[in-house]
Amino acid sequence: MSDASGIRKRMLRMMKSISQEERGDVSARIVIRLLDIREYKAARRVFCYVPMKSEIDVLPFMLQARRDGKQVFVPRITGAGTMDAVSSENSSVVDPADLDFIVTPGLAFDRTGSRLGRGAGYYDRYLAKTKAFKVGVAYPFQLDEPLAREPWDIPMDAVVLPNETIHTEV
Repeated sequence: MSDASGIRKRMLRMMKSISQEERGDVSARIVIRLLDIREYKAARRVFCYVPMKSEIDVLPFMLQARRDGKQVFVPRITGAGTMDAVSSENSSVVDPADLDFIVTPGLAFDRTGSRLGRGAGYYDRYLAKTKAFKVGVAYPFQLDEPLAREPWDIPMDAVVLPNETIHTEV
């Protein structure tokens, strides 16, 4: 197992090297896989990150979720290390316990559902408050060796890559 700081630096460097064309292709394939997950189809309330430039582009997923009649929520930073989920339509806040399906970013994932984020703990603190189905999305190179899991780390129920959906045993 590598140290978290080294993995973060390596993944950020690799993510920044992805062309916009490759990002678009990988993202489109991941969105198709997300929409095919059984727990997504049954979900009424979906929470999804708003992508940064080098992250998987999940905006088409959010648009399709709205077309599918689902309520879509996005993160809003509320303080140091804390966030809540607000409606993408009217900014109303949803209780984490009322969410059904969550798509999370990350810098690295492993096959057991471990997730390495950017290090501030926003998602782990938020995910600890919900029983929703949690999905990480990643470029193939972000599926790393087994990651160290700290007691506060919240594992994913699935990790979606462009050519594979890994359902974990959480």
